[in-house]
Amino acid sequence: MGTTVLVVDDSVIYRKTLTRFLNKIEEITDIKQASNGKEAVRMYTNKHFDFVTMDVEMPLMNGIEALREIMKINPHAKVLMVSSVTTRGAGYTIDALSIGAVDFITKEQAFGLHEDQADRLENELLKKIRLILKTPLPPLADAKKDVYTSLKPKASRVKDSLKSPVSLLLIGSSTGGPPALTKLLHGMKANRNYATVIVQHMPPVFTEQLAVNLSKACKKDVIEAADGLVLKKDQIVIAKGAVHLKLKKKGHEWVCELSDDEPVLSCKPSVDVTFNSVAKQIISKEVVAMILTGMGSDGANGCQALYDKNIPILTQERSSCVVYGMPKAVDDKNITSVHASPPFLIGEAEKFMMHPTIL
Repeated sequence: MGTTVLVVDDSVIYRKTLTRFLNKIEEITDIKQASNGKEAVRMYTNKHFDFVTMDVEMPLMNGIEALREIMKINPHAKVLMVSSVTTRGAGYTIDALSIGAVDFITKEQAFGLHEDQADRLENELLKKIRLILKTPLPPLADAKKDVYTSLKPKASRVKDSLKSPVSLLLIGSSTGGPPALTKLLHGMKANRNYATVIVQHMPPVFTEQLAVNLSKACKKDVIEAADGLVLKKDQIVIAKGAVHLKLKKKGHEWVCELSDDEPVLSCKPSVDVTFNSVAKQIISKEVVAMILTGMGSDGANGCQALYDKNIPILTQERSSCVVYGMPKAVDDKNITSVHASPPFLIGEAEKFMMHPTIL
């Protein structure tokens, strides 16, 4: 049996271009097209496609509305959103990820802004789609159970002698990251005695919108990083899309520094860049780091550098990951202290902290 795909977009040009890309993937044997969300839902009702690419803004029924209907038909549907790089497009896309879309691409990523980018962008798109096609999605939480207690972490015990006065929590994530971050941040208490820095692989505008959505969903102060920003206790900062985030230690404070260096492992922002910048400066166990669901291996080298400085490393456990790529790259190094699903990771991280909340 081959793989069936439904391409949904109101633009004939975009539909044909995506179809041309998808025809290069050997296991795909049947590609159908729909020009709007309403038509896509009708076609999906008649035939559960293995994979769907969904434009966001369309007439009759937009991509968000169509996604909701498709997820009702099949909660295990694999839907890749195709979005424009606009504030509205970013807002829709972050909503789509929370509804159940497995990932997204921007139309600029898919079709290229310049002719000389076309081959590279096409290769990256095909690599992402191939991985999504072969990766099983995590099991759905039992609707009758609290989603934040449906998965149990592996047991961990931290001796009091290993606890440290931690001032910084580092988090790296990619594919499947936004929903995982939402579950994780829900578990954070108020008046935390440490700052949190998140590096999520996303383009510009999308990281800003992610900060807004997480603030609303988790009722926490989540902001996008800015050059010269001094991290404060209880603050959650997300790396800005398309630039690297380095952290500089000045006295007892951590300060954000934005960098336009080349991508690392095709990632910008890069988890490795942020984690390595911290590892180079710490002299005590004042940091805890964790890696969530994501494609590729970004973060593994940074985690190794932190581990070499006796920093505890936590990873999202396999069954709850949309893509067990980034956590696996860390786990394969045998440097992980704790594996847990997102609802439990904050509690597990705080076990390494002497005073996780302000007394």
